[in-house]
Amino acid sequence: MHASPWPVHRDGLLFRDAVEKDIPALQDFRNDPVANHFMVHNQVDPDDLRRDWLAVASSPTDYSCVVDRDGEVVAMGFLEVVDGPGQPGSPPGTDGLIGYFVDPRFAGQGIGTTTARALLGAAFEDLGLRRVTAAAYADNNASVRVLERAGMRRERHSVQALWHRDLGWVDEVEYALLREEWVDMATAAHVAGTPFAEFRAAADAVARQRPEVDLDTAREVFDEAARRLHDGLALEGLDDHDLAAVVAGLCVDLVAEDPGAAVRARAEAARRDAGDLHDPDAVAAAFLVSASVLQL
Repeated sequence: MHASPWPVHRDGLLFRDAVEKDIPALQDFRNDPVANHFMVHNQVDPDDLRRDWLAVASSPTDYSCVVDRDGEVVAMGFLEVVDGPGQPGSPPGTDGLIGYFVDPRFAGQGIGTTTARALLGAAFEDLGLRRVTAAAYADNNASVRVLERAGMRRERHSVQALWHRDLGWVDEVEYALLREEWVDMATAAHVAGTPFAEFRAAADAVARQRPEVDLDTAREVFDEAARRLHDGLALEGLDDHDLAAVVAGLCVDLVAEDPGAAVRARAEAARRDAGDLHDPDAVAAAFLVSASVLQL
């Protein structure tokens, strides 16, 4: 039995090893015609699926997992360790292949992106792999967005490479990520994200409150805002107390009907009524610089 990288908790989801009681749910949505529209194997024999999932625990190369939210299986994640290509003598088991399959009832809720990131984390941080790849039909826009939001690079576009039962010969794309790129991403997220964790929480809150807002899109917008503020030094020089006040204000104002007007009004309010701010002028300046950096 191999050492499993699971369980892992991430963004409200539990990534864990599959157990017998999960099999009926996996069988139900794995063969759903909507969900498997872009799967190479669009139908899987239920007995084969059961056997394969229960064999993961004893496999030396398969680290697949189920994705659990509040006790309900909402997706499955695939992670396989493979040998890297090249001449004889290359070290074995250095690379990984990932994939994901979301129950269509829970599509559009960010589960695919979170699953891809969890699989990358397990591959690089727990298994010590050097490179991970993932492939998708080029027409599968949802899957392509997941891989790009997870931080992977498009490396290959193969023309008319795969047969699709409805579309005929279609293009395939492949994405990849190296371990050092993952480390760089994690470092950047720590630097830019530590004071801006509220931005991600704000994105999640917006998506919960407004059904028409796509969760992945909201997170992408707020993550980009955090990166721009960090790169533009908009919050430079604030102490922890005032920094928290500015970030909290921006989280509210960025979803206002007129974000620019809301941020500028907050800057004026900071000057007019300092309240418990330590440096109201610096806070006001931070709001105005933020509005400029974010082009509000």
